Amino acid sequence: VLENLRRPQPALAQYSHACSLDPHSALARFKKARVLMALRQPREALVELELLKNVAPDEANVYFLLGRVYKSLGDKTAAIRNFTCALNLDPKAAQYIKEAMESLDDSEDEEAD
Repeated sequence: VLENLRRPQPALAQYSHACSLDPHSALARFKKARVLMALRQPREALVELELLKNVAPDEANVYFLLGRVYKSLGDKTAAIRNFTCALNLDPKAAQYIKEAMESLDDSEDEEAD
């Protein structure tokens, strides 16, 4: 609810508490990582997502968010690898995943200018 109200700091506190109560809660950990990304803390989000990848290895959304994290960190190779995993796990989301992969080239072009 706090996340939807655009209150990321209190939402992060709640998700952190939920993760401490149940370290294997995939949903709490995923939402925590998403809030960390919204707060522009990709390295912290990366830690959460790497843990989550072990808890939910077949979840395409985890790999998609990992791709976004690596993109924000400037690691194009890791971003493509994770977007590709997401695509393999959820072919129905191909449109969104391909757009994210194509945006890697856009951000590279912006850096060259």
